Amino acid sequence: QARELGIKTPFLGGDTWETPEFIDVGKKAVEGVLDAAKKNGFAEDLVGKVKEQQLRQRETDLKENGFWLGELLEAARFNDDPTRLLRYDDLVTKVTSRALRDAARTYLDPRRVVAGVLYPESWLKASQTPPATAMPVSTPPAGDKTKK
Repeated sequence: QARELGIKTPFLGGDTWETPEFIDVGKKAVEGVLDAAKKNGFAEDLVGKVKEQQLRQRETDLKENGFWLGELLEAARFNDDPTRLLRYDDLVTKVTSRALRDAARTYLDPRRVVAGVLYPESWLKASQTPPATAMPVSTPPAGDKTKK
């Protein structure tokens, strides 16, 4: 499934990935990173490296017909302006640690978390039921008027 999404990074792990304890450790680690991003942003050298990597990858992508086809189809599908493709480098160069911190503070509200766990396909094939308590979803605080 990760490959279908274009993720090329190898995943290594054991038989315990789907255990509630392992999932809880991963959840806490992600929450820690998100909390740190909201508090301090990210180190400027890390932001610089990621931006450089994004721009290099983009340079490579621009030489591939498949990239253009995918981007133009996506623009048509979502009724986006296809000329946004031409502004990508400018947008990437404007990213800063402070901008990421501000975005994290705006969009990463812990009261609006939906946590999901992707279980192995073997669970379905073996008619196993994933543990229901593996990842509780946080609920909005009392008095929250947000539409559900």
